[in-house]
Amino acid sequence: MVASKHVIPHFYVTVSANVTRLLERKDELKAKWGATVTHLVMLACLKAIEKHPEVNWSYDRGRVIKWRGIHLGLAVQAETGLTVAVLRDAQSLSPTQIVERTGALVEHARAGKLSADERRHPSFTISNLGMFEVEHFQPIINPPSSITLAVASALPAPVVVGDGIRVGRVMKLTASCDHRMIDGVTAAQFLRDLKGLLEAPEALL
Repeated sequence: MVASKHVIPHFYVTVSANVTRLLERKDELKAKWGATVTHLVMLACLKAIEKHPEVNWSYDRGRVIKWRGIHLGLAVQAETGLTVAVLRDAQSLSPTQIVERTGALVEHARAGKLSADERRHPSFTISNLGMFEVEHFQPIINPPSSITLAVASALPAPVVVGDGIRVGRVMKLTASCDHRMIDGVTAAQFLRDLKGLLEAPEALL
């Protein structure tokens, strides 16, 4: 992390997603797939990455690595500290498989039993602090990922509905980006589509 922060030119882009409709379906999706909000964010990221494959590329000593699959890293707090578990080729998995394999990975991570294959080469990383009522944060990039996505809590907030305002649930998403690989427009376009998927769960599911 020290090397990442000192070597990689970080920049940050944040959007706010109105996830009211998504959370209204949370119990239904939990019953159907066992899916939590983290799983739904993972699904949305996979769909958004497919539209913007360049956010899944890496920089390595002057080379650009274009990964064939999406190796989705998930930050996990273990007894020994923070680690990242990697769901390999996540783009080829069904929602049920994502839920099942993520559960096994998190268990391995918390027990300190991640295999080398379950740790190596995340091409895109997610850090979720949504369960702690966190409004906003900016993670350090987890190499070789060019983006580490911070997922904050879905907090009550005023949202515009038609000509009126109501209380909804708003989640801030912050992309920490490697400026050697990602420019501002690319990050903004990716976050725009990610936000759209989370705000319109029918498109996501």
